[in-house]
Amino acid sequence: MIGAALFGAASGLYDKMVMAPESNGGLGIDKMAVQSWYNIYQCIIMGVIMMLLWYPKRKSTTPFKWKTTIIFISIFLSLADFAYFYALSLPDAMISVVSMIRRGSVIVSFLFGAMIFHEKNLKAKAIDLLLVLIGMICLWIGSN
Repeated sequence: MIGAALFGAASGLYDKMVMAPESNGGLGIDKMAVQSWYNIYQCIIMGVIMMLLWYPKRKSTTPFKWKTTIIFISIFLSLADFAYFYALSLPDAMISVVSMIRRGSVIVSFLFGAMIFHEKNLKAKAIDLLLVLIGMICLWIGSN
């Protein structure tokens, strides 16, 4: 979790620098261009992983089944990335707050896993989630 927070913050700093105007020391790349390149890279990376890991063993492990949820996941991930890049493109955006809110997506994962998949070890996961929420609250209080 600590590593994810550090890498997330570094990624946020890099993204902010890429989208910052040249007059502020950034590269001045438009947020939609950054998102487009991110989507292209993500597609390439996932395609390579799929071809190397899944495709050779697809019949014996997990055969592909088309579901309409695939489209919705793509749409909502793109919308979430758009909101993230938009937030970072604002001049007064604080990386720590944007990064922590992005990490706050674990709330949805936790609730979905608990209600739909009936995951085990919810008590230990709830403690981790509580720590993330406390961090978000501290950042919110500190930014006011």
